[in-house]
Amino acid sequence: MVSIRNLEVKRILAEYQYKAISEIWKVYGQRAYPEQSELMWWPSGKGQEMHIDVMAKPLYEVPIETRKGTPLEFMENEEDVINVVPFTDFASILYLNDNFEGGETYFEDGTVLKPEQGTCVIFESMKHFHGVKPANVDGTREDRYTAPIWYTTQAEEMELQSHGTQGTNKEGGWRDLIPNPDPSTTNTTASSEPVRQWWANYFNIEKIDS
Repeated sequence: MVSIRNLEVKRILAEYQYKAISEIWKVYGQRAYPEQSELMWWPSGKGQEMHIDVMAKPLYEVPIETRKGTPLEFMENEEDVINVVPFTDFASILYLNDNFEGGETYFEDGTVLKPEQGTCVIFESMKHFHGVKPANVDGTREDRYTAPIWYTTQAEEMELQSHGTQGTNKEGGWRDLIPNPDPSTTNTTASSEPVRQWWANYFNIEKIDS
C-alpha cells in the first residue's frame, strides 16, 4: 500500500468523503465515519467474486483472549486463515474512468451497475453481496480505476481496518469472528457457508443456498 502525498489528490478524496457521508445521512439517516480510502487499479481481466466486506486474516493476528468463546478458541495452527467481521457498514465506489469493456459492479439481487466516469455508488456493504465483473479482458482498452471508501457507523471503531486489532478506542475487537472451512485458503465470498450463515443470522434474512 502506498501513501498519498499529493495535496490536491488528498483534497479531492476529502471532498468525496464529505459528499458520500452526507448522502449516507440523507438516505439512511445514519452518521458514517470513513475507515479506509483507496485508489484502486484493476489490471486487464481482473474482477472480484461476489462477497460482503468480511476480511481474511491469519489466526495469529487475533489475540488469544479475543478468541475465547468463539469458534476460533481451540484452533491451533497460527497460520490458518480465518474471517473477521469489521465494524464496516457502508462502502462507496467512485468510478475514475469508463473507457473499457466490462468492470460492472453487480449485486446478488441482479442489479448491475455499469461504470460511468465521475459517478459514485453507495451501499450497505455487509448487507448486500456484491462483486466486480472482469474489465478490459482482451487488453485492448484502458484498465479500470476506482476510488473505494469503507465507512462505519461506530466512531470508536473507525480505524479498525487500517490498524488491524485496534479501533480509535484502542481496545481492539471486531463485530464477529467466523471460522473458515478450509483454513489454508482465503474465502470471504458468497460460497462460504459460515460467511453466508453469519450474514443470514445478523440481518435476520432467510438464508439463500449458494
